[in-house]
Amino acid sequence: MNTRNQKITTAYFVLLDIPKISSKNTLKAGENLRSSLMGLAKQLSGKQFIPSEISGHNLSPNNKHEHFFYLPIDSQNTGWIDSFFIYCKKGFSESSLQTLRSLSWIKNKRGEKQNLVLENFGTENDFKNRFSFFQESKLWQSHTPYFHPWYKKKNFSLFDQLRKECHLREWPELKSIKLIPFIEKKDRRFYPFQFKKFRYKKHLSQPDKRGGFWKLEFSKPVQGPISLGFSCHFGLGLFSALKEENQIKEAC
Repeated sequence: MNTRNQKITTAYFVLLDIPKISSKNTLKAGENLRSSLMGLAKQLSGKQFIPSEISGHNLSPNNKHEHFFYLPIDSQNTGWIDSFFIYCKKGFSESSLQTLRSLSWIKNKRGEKQNLVLENFGTENDFKNRFSFFQESKLWQSHTPYFHPWYKKKNFSLFDQLRKECHLREWPELKSIKLIPFIEKKDRRFYPFQFKKFRYKKHLSQPDKRGGFWKLEFSKPVQGPISLGFSCHFGLGLFSALKEENQIKEAC
């Protein structure tokens, strides 16, 4: 991929080992990927010099999700995670690139490792022809369940929360929002309650313990990735682009 004179925003890793990880464990896989990269960055740079975009710490007060998204991917829609994207809208620093080039495995909390291979670096545009997560579209559908990040109030519904998040990301206005009961992977139905939803980190405020799948329609095309809600940096709330002939018929 030609990234000369462009900021590199995306790294794509392929999971080599079998068995693969169930897509129901997306959250755990995302957290394990971050933990593995943090440990590697600590070895390479020292604890005090881990890049803020890797850790998510010491960011500017005005940052808008400018640290890494650790996104486990079921690219074949089989129900099994087969790869990972690491994405950072502002681009990777040289220190982060060095760490990412050295990443060759993901380790879970039991200490079990699974091998990864870095397939490529690039920009959003470099991946959009191959992956729906990076395409540009008005229409998007949940790939993993969305968990609303704030507590519901009388005048602050789930629809309001989705609109607020998109507004904060400076995306076009949401024209239509539709809740869907399930998504399908290889002729199997997946429901939100089947996905792991609790972080390893204890005592986090978690307003939504049920989750939901959604179809979104924006007033203008938006380029992905779109990842929203609670634990969006670890793969929950990830959306994939739909073709515009799938226009939402029931608007909210």
